[in-house]
Amino acid sequence: MKRSVKALDFLDFICERVSKITMWVFIALMLTMTYEVVMRYIFRSPTMWSYDMTYLLNSISVVFGMAWVYKIKGHVKVDIIYNRYSEKMRNIMDLIFVPLLFLIPWAFILYRMMLHVMNSIAIREVAITGTLMPPIYPFKTWLFVGFLLLFLQVLSEYIRQILNMSVKKGSDLDAS
Repeated sequence: MKRSVKALDFLDFICERVSKITMWVFIALMLTMTYEVVMRYIFRSPTMWSYDMTYLLNSISVVFGMAWVYKIKGHVKVDIIYNRYSEKMRNIMDLIFVPLLFLIPWAFILYRMMLHVMNSIAIREVAITGTLMPPIYPFKTWLFVGFLLLFLQVLSEYIRQILNMSVKKGSDLDAS
């Protein structure tokens, strides 16, 4: 049990570090947008690269932040329904719905994403939007990695919930 908890803690550490590094991308995104606005509206000379950079930097900031946001319970839930139930019932609902509505579908999605990314890398795919037509396979790769981190974080929280429930159940047995 201690090994599994250490593995889960290591995953939390990775997600936290990735998200903290990703926070710096927001500065680059902000500088890119500011530069574009100044060039476009003050100097009447818009850049050709800002659109491409904006969507690439924004995608990095979003996908690499998702796992950490899940860890700190920052994603939106339907609390109006969820909070009406007892903690035990919420745990049961999580044990049923997390694999059914997230883990199983996202395992298939990630598998297909991985195949798509591998193909994109093999053909050295480039973006067909924007003006620079940058290589798009790095974009697809970090989308895959970001969603994989989210998947692993959800799986980690799910395993923690099972471990916590088994510990609580074991302590209830000791008390009787």
